[in-house]
Amino acid sequence: GGSTDQGIIYKSNSPDGIWKDAVAVEDNWQGGQMESLITDIAVDLESKPHISYVGAKPSIGNEDTKYAYKTAGQWHDTIIDNGEFAGGFNSIATDLNNKTHIAYLHSPSGEVRYATNADGSWETHMLDTNTGWGDECDIGTDTLGYVHIVYTKEHKLYYVTNKPPTPEPEIYVSPKSIDFAIRAVGDTTEAKKVIIQNKGNANLQINDISLVWNDSIHFTITNN
Repeated sequence: GGSTDQGIIYKSNSPDGIWKDAVAVEDNWQGGQMESLITDIAVDLESKPHISYVGAKPSIGNEDTKYAYKTAGQWHDTIIDNGEFAGGFNSIATDLNNKTHIAYLHSPSGEVRYATNADGSWETHMLDTNTGWGDECDIGTDTLGYVHIVYTKEHKLYYVTNKPPTPEPEIYVSPKSIDFAIRAVGDTTEAKKVIIQNKGNANLQINDISLVWNDSIHFTITNN
């Protein structure tokens, strides 16, 4: 790292509990709109720090979404996505393979974006649109490697994940109701069919089918 007079500064008491001297994550860092200089940090399973932040191109002032990591005592930084004068909220997480995942609110598009190097090179995906000033996001990974992201938009909280939905049964009944009309005492009607289907992706277990209204003694159920 370079000068600690400005920019993104890193300070740690790892691994012995003694605080070390502060170091600059990026040499010659520049910023633009100070209210939007958001940063976040994650530590992988090898105790290596990873940081997401925003920074400006020299002499231009546009705040790009950036990423830095430390290895062998040196910091390395890269641009994840181009920005404009004001940066956006960002959050970072690492997974069980020590790969990096970043959620961020891109400026000026207002998009919620997700970037990862899980496959080796950086890939960026758009998750949502129309976020505004003051919106935030957070990201985490679970023990199976799936990514979970929450973010705000229009005063509401949203959640997105790449984890497949849990298999669930879905009962479907057709028709929804049947009508036997008015019958004389002792008159027997023809049977009417009700079909029960499982349209879900997990087994459906039916333990009982019964008639529960007051006149149910006048009806019978057969299973075919």
